[in-house]
Amino acid sequence: MYCDRGAHIEKLIRLTVNNALRRDVIERDTLDIGEDSAEQLRIRNLDFSIALEKVQSKPLDFYKGETNDM
Repeated sequence: MYCDRGAHIEKLIRLTVNNALRRDVIERDTLDIGEDSAEQLRIRNLDFSIALEKVQSKPLDFYKGETNDM
């Protein structure tokens, strides 16, 4: 079975950052993110755990046809 681990790690990191951004927007109750706010953004273990759960819940064939459209 072919498995591009680099792509999986990249997907995990992207999901983790998205979780952190989503959490930050909800906490601040605004979509406006300035340069200072962006520099203060911290990724928490919870963000990583949620991303890991999402990746593990996907079937293996989900990643076979994936493209980098992001």
